[in-house]
Amino acid sequence: MADGLGHVWIAWLDSTGSGPGASVLRAVPWSAAGTLMSGADSCGVRVSTSPGAFVDEFAIEHDASDGLYLAWIEQRGEGRRLLCRHLDSPGSLSGAWPQHGLLLCDSLLTPRRLRLISDEGGGAYIVWVTSPLHSTDPGAVSWRAQHVLSGGTVDPAWPSTGVTLRSPAGPLAALGETAVAADGKGALVAAWGILTNGIAKLFVSRIGTNGLSGPGWGPNGNAVAPAAGPQDQVLLAGDGLGGLYVAWSGAESLGGPRHFRLQHRLSTGGVAPGWSADGDLPFSSDAVSDAVLAADGYGGAYVACMEITGASPDVYLQHATFASPIDPGWPPTGRSITFAAGVEQPLGLVSDREGGVIVAWAAGACPGCSVDLLAERRLADGTIPIGWGSGVLLAGAVSRPIRASVASDAAGGALLCWSIPDPDEVPRGRAQRVLMDGRAGGTVAVEGSLPTDSKLRARPNPSRVGFTMDFVLPAPAPVQLWIVDLAGRMVWSRSADCEAGPARWFWDGRNSLGVRVPAGSYFARLSTPGGQSGLRLIVP
Repeated sequence: MADGLGHVWIAWLDSTGSGPGASVLRAVPWSAAGTLMSGADSCGVRVSTSPGAFVDEFAIEHDASDGLYLAWIEQRGEGRRLLCRHLDSPGSLSGAWPQHGLLLCDSLLTPRRLRLISDEGGGAYIVWVTSPLHSTDPGAVSWRAQHVLSGGTVDPAWPSTGVTLRSPAGPLAALGETAVAADGKGALVAAWGILTNGIAKLFVSRIGTNGLSGPGWGPNGNAVAPAAGPQDQVLLAGDGLGGLYVAWSGAESLGGPRHFRLQHRLSTGGVAPGWSADGDLPFSSDAVSDAVLAADGYGGAYVACMEITGASPDVYLQHATFASPIDPGWPPTGRSITFAAGVEQPLGLVSDREGGVIVAWAAGACPGCSVDLLAERRLADGTIPIGWGSGVLLAGAVSRPIRASVASDAAGGALLCWSIPDPDEVPRGRAQRVLMDGRAGGTVAVEGSLPTDSKLRARPNPSRVGFTMDFVLPAPAPVQLWIVDLAGRMVWSRSADCEAGPARWFWDGRNSLGVRVPAGSYFARLSTPGGQSGLRLIVP
């Protein structure tokens, strides 16, 4: 994530040295030149500080200046809490905020599906789904939003429990569909999915800084489209003028063919003139997936997707204007971004701040092969500016699976951040900047640390029949190994005094009572006098 001055902020979850069943949220700032900010700790500042908590979800967003907001959901036992903090430019915690973060939702209302977006004025909006603890009633699900200010308080114009975007009513269930965006006028726009009578439906809301939705917007949001068929895979972008673009995959009727659709809504809640209430087709092909959406900064939007009509998937880009779902100067098929044979997948889009766009994508020879990460800039007329060629290589031979995000660098360029798969579950990430003229900057590396005296390894992983765990001690020492579940509950443990050198312990996948554990994720924690080591275990 880049802040308003082009500094690069990287955040990650660190489960090393945090105690059994715990993980903490860390963040570190880098300069626009790719060097560590003066005064910042290369290991990152610890953002979540509640003792013994397990952070399993977080979101990151700039504050429109040189600082950063982070929101996270932490779990201790059965309780889950939603908190938020602000970091200043050198990577230090803002002093005016509560010690362990500003509490937005307590453990009695279980928060999940967290989203965070800047209000473009120094504050931030947080959106989440909530339901009462232990409730099995799908009708108890609700969507909440809160506005936090840079001083570490909730906006006094908003309820302390947040604004309700959708009230619990009827046989509803939350889908994994939530998106947020800033509308360019300081308001929050949010989209979410519900399951009603077995059919997935999408809704959008616009909430002003006063905490009210305003004329044209219903108390439970506005339906994205009147079609009877299912709707999902929602994307959202503000148009910069108080309205929004929403994209989704949907069918006009139950069992009907699915299409990727794009819609433009005004600040008054209605569909913009020249656009269909059912959504328009930005691409002539229906065989699209992995779509990404971004505003162009001039009232329009860009959408990129992976099209799977040929021998190998390719990335296509389309431009929509304020009044038209397809820019008259662009072909109905969109413009092909990639030309080489192989599998291409879009990773993200950002505006170049001049009406054009920078698109990043991954390219590999086959679905399971390592990939190259590339970026290309297109102007508003679809042409490639001098200096960009047919794509700028940002990183080569990156192993799959890859998790990546793209953000603006606040100067017309882009930042690509990606994680590196690692069998030891050590946080390893990279960030690369590409300038507006097509030059790539140096790569920033962020790595979590494991104690060098006792790195824990497990094989096979995943496994149904048990895990062999190896570690090495530089000197004789007492050793303790814990296996805990995602709630931090102890499942199994072993302790012993070990000699120096390599050691091997085995966990058979059963708890301390000898009962085989359910399928899911577990954490192994090895503790020695020299520190702690940990990794995730998967029981399929």
